[in-house]
Amino acid sequence: MSGMTILLLNAYLLVLAIGYWLKLLNLSHLKSHGSTVPPEFEGAVAPDLLQKISSYTFENSRIGLAESLIGNTIFLFFLFGGLLGLYDRWIASMGDSFIWSGVLFFLLLVYAETILGIPFSLVKNFSIENRYGFNTMTLRLWLSDFAKSLVIASILSVVAVCAALAIIQAAPEWWWLWVWCFFLLFGVFVMYISPYVIEPLFYKFTPVQAESLEDKIRDLMERAGLKVSRVFQ
Repeated sequence: MSGMTILLLNAYLLVLAIGYWLKLLNLSHLKSHGSTVPPEFEGAVAPDLLQKISSYTFENSRIGLAESLIGNTIFLFFLFGGLLGLYDRWIASMGDSFIWSGVLFFLLLVYAETILGIPFSLVKNFSIENRYGFNTMTLRLWLSDFAKSLVIASILSVVAVCAALAIIQAAPEWWWLWVWCFFLLFGVFVMYISPYVIEPLFYKFTPVQAESLEDKIRDLMERAGLKVSRVFQ
């Protein structure tokens, strides 16, 4: 590896080490003190409920940490172990189109990341969630949500990468500015359509049944300076 590559690798490892150290500190503190009710909340928070919440948070955080460790380890081998060059040459051998080769390059990485996340998703939904009585998902529903997520991720990835690479081809000198503008607008667009198009595919939204609760939510939003047209549960 070149000197610059070694420098980047060491910088990346340093950032990872600091991040994991902080996460481990948080987990250690949560495990030691998470079930202790602060004096200010004594009588308002049930100790057994707090213990359940702390244990649930600890287990979810621990599985998230394991997922992150495995993902970053694979990423390091891929980026600094020579696999990136092999992968790039393999993609390039499939065709000469700059845009579609780029789409395939990123799309396969999205699929690989999705596949790696399957075991952790199964553990979270059918082990941890079940243990604490939060899971209402069946395996059939999980498979349905997984398929929908994969289709949505594929569509958004293809649109975003196609547009970005087309911009790079059209404006090679100022591509970084126009690509940044595109992703800004694209992100706002996705955020806008998500509650109407994407989220209803996974959740059922109905009007809030308790009118007093809706009034309180609207009042809270107004005091926060936010306008709310509809309130759903």
